[in-house]
Amino acid sequence: MAIISSIIAEDQAQKDGRRSIREIHTDHLGKQHSVSYMAKAESDVNAVMIARLSQINAQLIEIEEQKYLSKFEDELSNPLNYSFDFTTKKAFLKRLIRYIMKHKDVKTVLAIKPLIDWLKANYTATQIATYLGVTVAILLRINNRLDAIFAVSDTLIADDTMVEDIDNG
Repeated sequence: MAIISSIIAEDQAQKDGRRSIREIHTDHLGKQHSVSYMAKAESDVNAVMIARLSQINAQLIEIEEQKYLSKFEDELSNPLNYSFDFTTKKAFLKRLIRYIMKHKDVKTVLAIKPLIDWLKANYTATQIATYLGVTVAILLRINNRLDAIFAVSDTLIADDTMVEDIDNG
């Protein structure tokens, strides 16, 4: 969900003929988003307000996705447990996977193992490839790379002394 109500809260004529406009957009959580600007006297401010809705919705989604990308990166928490207000889980997970596949940090890649397992359990390779916007061949290469990283990780985790040695430098 996103913006559920929009109004022109202020429309005051100025000495120079322009109009001082303030729009108030209310989202489904009840939070108000205010936009103020100067419009020409003949401007259709209602059309401007309606056109702005897609911009505000896109900004709300971007802010939320950035918040959860930061949360994921800082805490390495499970993204399947995130609760979204403006974006969808599917859209966020798509962005997260693309982000992580560009990321060089192995710890970050390991943190998405539950997500990868969930995707494999719920979707076919063709569905996942389509979802990510890649070919099945590229998806299989990515999958093989991830499987290798996960196998090494599982081996290290199984041998606590090895993990301890790595943690100690």
